[in-house]
Amino acid sequence: MASIVGTIIAETADDQLYFLVNKETKSFIIADSQKDCTALATMIEAFKAIVSINFDKLELVELTNACHEGENLPLYVFSYPPTETDNVNKLVKEPDQYAWLNHRDLKETFNQLNIEGVPSFR
Repeated sequence: MASIVGTIIAETADDQLYFLVNKETKSFIIADSQKDCTALATMIEAFKAIVSINFDKLELVELTNACHEGENLPLYVFSYPPTETDNVNKLVKEPDQYAWLNHRDLKETFNQLNIEGVPSFR
């Protein structure tokens, strides 16, 4: 089963940018593709299980290819408009597993991926 990688960039009222990550590994969200869903739909369904946001306001801003542990994966990046709270972690349904990582702290996350310029469609 193929995997899909994605994250949401959330902007706070004070103009800080946060990326949705797996709290333990500091990696972007990885979802297994679903038989009856597109990769995009699979990623959105994964996000729905993780965060409480208005999905009508979610915007796809980047689709590229990432290599993770030798596997080529589509990488979806979404943006979410400024939230009414400065504590974006309140938007996470499972705070023990997922968190928002400030953009200044993403080096470890990007080191896990080899990002290429062309998306991998499966």
